[in-house]
Amino acid sequence: MSEQPPTRTTGKVSHAIAKAALGSIPLAGAAASELFAFVITSPLERRRDEWMHAVAERLGALEDRRAESLTYLQYDESFLDTVLQASQIALRTHHKEKRHALLNAITNAAMPHAPDESERQMFLGMIDAFTVWHL
Repeated sequence: MSEQPPTRTTGKVSHAIAKAALGSIPLAGAAASELFAFVITSPLERRRDEWMHAVAERLGALEDRRAESLTYLQYDESFLDTVLQASQIALRTHHKEKRHALLNAITNAAMPHAPDESERQMFLGMIDAFTVWHL
């Protein structure tokens, strides 16, 4: 699984729009725009990169354990839905426990006898809604 994640995301587009809007403010716009870029961009990109690395690492380890390629998963729409939903949740939290649970959900979705798609979606919703204490 050596595919690289896409670099242009909805978050980057939203960020560019927000930065442009801040930059259009008379007098203080440039400073506000740069402050926004400094405070938001770096941590968000770091969080996204760490998450994508963790997912790739987890799937690579699963592939090694099973001694077979997981490339077929790229055609499994249900698996892709699970990865996308888990990734959206992961980007919205800094809690390691939640991110670990999301990685487990992706791993389970990649297994031969994965839980039903509805069960996966409910589980991901619970991870998103629950606090770390609940997990």
